[in-house]
Amino acid sequence: MPPTRVDEKKELDERLASIHGLDRPGANPSTSGGASPTDVRQAEFEAMADVFLGPNFDPGKRKEVEDLQVALHRQQADLARRHDRRELTDEAYVDATNAAIADTFKKCAAVLGREDFEKLFGLPPEQVSNLVDRDAFLGTTTNDRPQLPGQQPLEIDGVVTTYANFFRVTGTPEELVLDFGLNTQQATPTGTPESVRLTQRLVLSFYTAKRFLNALQWAVSRYEGNFGVLETDFQKRSRPQVGRGPGVFG
Repeated sequence: MPPTRVDEKKELDERLASIHGLDRPGANPSTSGGASPTDVRQAEFEAMADVFLGPNFDPGKRKEVEDLQVALHRQQADLARRHDRRELTDEAYVDATNAAIADTFKKCAAVLGREDFEKLFGLPPEQVSNLVDRDAFLGTTTNDRPQLPGQQPLEIDGVVTTYANFFRVTGTPEELVLDFGLNTQQATPTGTPESVRLTQRLVLSFYTAKRFLNALQWAVSRYEGNFGVLETDFQKRSRPQVGRGPGVFG
């Protein structure tokens, strides 16, 4: 029986959790065990290829596509650095990033063929264009780019790193209250859903909250400029798989 959507998602989630250290209690999930960003991206690609193409897929083709993806990551990182140093305008940065993505995926399609390309990346080759929304990126970076860090001394001793995949927003007329926690999506022995464990509470004035919002918009736009648009709707991230049931890369 071919793997189902749930099977593939579970397998990939487990692989990604291991890559990012989420399967080790007490580990810092943001460090991925001290691996470099390139090593992390390579491990993520290997997990995707194993799940969506199978571990016995043509090793020559797999290596070619992996090399193309690593080269794209390095090119995106270089463009981001040049943009940070103001060597590239916002417009030039978006255009260069989209061009690099389009060129890389065109080469990947030539190596894999249409069917295997769609299995791995979840969309046909002709739809891989302008993945970074130019208008959305320019709309956030033009007016909302935060000041560069380092303008004020920071004391980081005692800072605690916490992972959260759940948040709740409440507040008062004068403060915004953000609660963060972990949603394990597991069932208790009685079969009821396990409660979300709230671990951190952050209280902000609305003035600080607005500056925080601008900084978040800028940061997410930069991420999407490097790696593509983030789709937060799980159902829209689902991909029909020809001949072997649907699969998901979340």
